[in-house]
Amino acid sequence: MAAGAVALLVGAQGLVPHAGAAANPGPSGDRVVLRFDDVDPSRRAAAAVEAGYELIEEVPGSDFALAVGIRPGARPDGDRVVGAAPVVPVEVAADQGDPLAQFQRHLPAIRAPQARAISDGTGAIVAVIDTGVAQPDATGRSKAPDLAGTAFVPGWDFVQNDAIPQDENGHGTHVISTIAATTGNGYGVAGVAPGATVMPLRVLDAAGQGEDWHVAAALRWAADKGANVANLSIGSAFASPVLLDAVAYARSKGVTVVAASGNDGKGVISWPAAAPSVIAVGAVQFDGKRASYSNFGPTLDLVAPGGDLNLDQDGDGRPDGILQESLDPKDTRRFCWCYLAGTSMAAPQVSAVAAMLVGLDIATPDEIERILVASAWDLGRLGRDDHYGHGILDARAAVLHATGKAPPAAGTIRSFTRACPSDQVPPGGFGDTGASSHAAAIDCVAWWGVASGASAGSFEPRGTVSRAQMASFLARLIDATQVRLPQTPPDAFTDDAGSTHEQRINQLAAVGVIRGRAGGTYAPNDRVTRAEMATFLARTHDLVAAEPLRPSADRFSDDDGSSHERSIDQVSAIGIAAGTSGTRFEANAQVRRDQMATFLARLLDLLVEGGEIPQR
Repeated sequence: MAAGAVALLVGAQGLVPHAGAAANPGPSGDRVVLRFDDVDPSRRAAAAVEAGYELIEEVPGSDFALAVGIRPGARPDGDRVVGAAPVVPVEVAADQGDPLAQFQRHLPAIRAPQARAISDGTGAIVAVIDTGVAQPDATGRSKAPDLAGTAFVPGWDFVQNDAIPQDENGHGTHVISTIAATTGNGYGVAGVAPGATVMPLRVLDAAGQGEDWHVAAALRWAADKGANVANLSIGSAFASPVLLDAVAYARSKGVTVVAASGNDGKGVISWPAAAPSVIAVGAVQFDGKRASYSNFGPTLDLVAPGGDLNLDQDGDGRPDGILQESLDPKDTRRFCWCYLAGTSMAAPQVSAVAAMLVGLDIATPDEIERILVASAWDLGRLGRDDHYGHGILDARAAVLHATGKAPPAAGTIRSFTRACPSDQVPPGGFGDTGASSHAAAIDCVAWWGVASGASAGSFEPRGTVSRAQMASFLARLIDATQVRLPQTPPDAFTDDAGSTHEQRINQLAAVGVIRGRAGGTYAPNDRVTRAEMATFLARTHDLVAAEPLRPSADRFSDDDGSSHERSIDQVSAIGIAAGTSGTRFEANAQVRRDQMATFLARLLDLLVEGGEIPQR
């Protein structure tokens, strides 16, 4: 059965119905125009910092000033800073991309935009076996506007037995929009693989109900008509011999079959997803955790974002669903930008990436499935598990695998040769690092000015790191990026007065990289543990990097229940930190200065690779 609850976007939520103009694509970066209420110009900078902003430019005699957000959640305080309006983009009358793509959280979660730069699915035919697609017919219905530039081949309506697979439900149109919505047209939303060609096959009626006979017939029809991928965002609790036979036939004809795992929240995968030759797809929330409704079990292969309309994890005031074009449930002759949630919404993302691989001449279902599984980003327990399969779909990694440029596996220890080429980095001038296995990293961070010696000519590699020192190390690293730390941050803590690191502590507190302890204290002289180090590094990365760190698999057995567990798994997955053994991180052990140098050098290298730091 088709599954997926519906939440409509209405004008009050900032989005528009089809009859209106395209929505404004939003603020330009994080630059905003602040409005002050009777604040002396000499005190505006301090008022802005307290609200989470740093002033860039002021207009004399005006209540307005240009500013930039310096910490997550920056907002007017309603007292002195009474408004913060996004900088309005102004440009020539040209293509504006897809205005609503900013609300399609699933696209960056599976790294679809980066993958599209390599393959957009051109050359692949994806059969969507569902409720059909909105299209013109004799009754006056029209084609979905944001599918105007999407390529189609003829389909079939197995419910009415005619050549017009008209969608009377909306589910199929939403699935097709997910796969191949017209992208870059200055209107609406984006598709994962907009270059793919769609073959719409209707097997479900207006209520989203159907029979296995029609699904099997559609799958065979698709195979005979040249489809490369078949998406089945449908399911049943019962195995169907005729449908399983059709799956085997389609697979033998070179069709990669993808199906939704089901929305019962049970440890049983729906059919046909449970079939061994079908790629079974479950759903995760936007925080990477399995969606409560998503079926799981030993035959689950992958997960992808499915959303949850009861949540708003990104805090944008909208339900956490998958946003695409569909039919208005109140009037199916009209269109909507609809949030749907379910494994039905996760499966077409996998089908779209399979189409990307077909576009790169990956021809067989076996090879497509191998690449999708090998490139997935591991979640849950380390390695495959029944709740997440092999992990969350990673479109960018998949297309890189297909082109012979597979990224390193998660957990691979990162070098720092991009940030610090061995033939360019001079000796750090420390007399006590020669025997250390971290000597090259110490020289690297000294070259960048991130860390210095503990005393003249001495680094004290086996010494520990205080929380105050850690603040200075991280602030110096941030200074190498394009992020500007506030120069006049408010005093954040009561116990760091007189510390040589006080300014750096206050700067990092202002941007959310460090947080205090009870009673407004920071404990600047306490030693940094390996667990705390992981969180400091993760927050620093997310402050300056274009993409935040992704949720990752649970890699260690000795950090369970730690407030730092998520960060430990994240920095370990990207190779910045490693465990002391295969299953232990020694989270509560104090980190040494030489170890910290290596962690910082690896983070520098990652940011150089990502372009956040210019290469020296």
